[in-house]
Amino acid sequence: MSKISIAFVLLAASLVQAAQPMYGQCGGAGYTGDTTCVSGGVCTKVNDFYSQCLPGAAAPTTSTTTTTTTTSTSTTPTTTVTSVPVPSKTPIAGADPNTAAVVTAFNQYNVTTRFGLTFNPSAILGVRFSAQSQSFKAGQDVARNITLNTPELSLWGVQDPGLGPFVIVMADPDVPTPANPSYSPVRHWLAGNYYGTPTSNVLTPSGTAITPYFQPTPGVGSPAHRYTYLLYKQPDNFNQQRVVTSQTSIVNWNVTQFAAQTGLGNPIAGTFMMTVM
Repeated sequence: MSKISIAFVLLAASLVQAAQPMYGQCGGAGYTGDTTCVSGGVCTKVNDFYSQCLPGAAAPTTSTTTTTTTTSTSTTPTTTVTSVPVPSKTPIAGADPNTAAVVTAFNQYNVTTRFGLTFNPSAILGVRFSAQSQSFKAGQDVARNITLNTPELSLWGVQDPGLGPFVIVMADPDVPTPANPSYSPVRHWLAGNYYGTPTSNVLTPSGTAITPYFQPTPGVGSPAHRYTYLLYKQPDNFNQQRVVTSQTSIVNWNVTQFAAQTGLGNPIAGTFMMTVM
C-alpha cells in the first residue's frame, strides 16, 4: 500500500474516533479540538459557552472535546406525604392544591429516587409557559412546542420570610431515555436571585442565570422525559459559588451533591412535567 493510501486510512480513522458521543459536549466559548458528532447527532447551541450533540435528522455539525467527571453519592431518598398549609396570597391557578399531591406524584413517577432527594416541600411551585393560561400539576403532560421560552415561576405558601432570594433548578433525569439514563441528569436551567413580593405569587429574577434555560429536547422516539423543577432557599454566599459555572458540563450533573456543596439544603418546593419530542 502506498504512503498516500496509508496516510488517508489513518486520517479517516482519526476522524471517526474524534466524533463526540450523543449528548456529549461539542462546542462553546474557549473549547478547541475535533469537530464532529457521531452519526445522527447535531451539534446544538445551548448557550455561548456550551453546545451539545443531540439527535437530529441533519448531518453532524462541528464539535469539540471535553471530559466529564461524575461523582455518585449514596444518598438514600426520603419523602414525607404530608399536607403543609400554604396560607400566603392565593393558590396558583392550575398547580397542585397542596404539597401532599406533589409528593405523591414525585413518588409515583420515581422522581425522588432518581435524583436522590430528601423531598418534604413546604410550598407549591407553579411553572407556566407563555402559551399557557395557567401552571401545570406535577406529572402532567406538557407539549414541547410551548416550552421554547423561559417559564414564569410562582410560589404559594412559603414562610419566614417568603420573599427570597430563591434558586431554581431544572434537570432531565431521562437522557437519552428513561430506561437508559446514562447521561443523566442533564442540567437545563440553574439560576439564583429569584424574589417574591408581598402582593404576588410570581417570582422575579435579578441578575444572570448560571445556566440559562434551554428547551426540553427528548430524543425522537423516546418515552416522555420527567423534566423536573426544584426551588431552594438561597444561602447568603451562593453568588460566590464556583461548583457550577457557565462553562461546567451540563451532563451527568448530581443535583443533590451540588445542593449540599453550595449550602442549598433540601428543596422547599418542586414540580415536574412529562414531555416528548
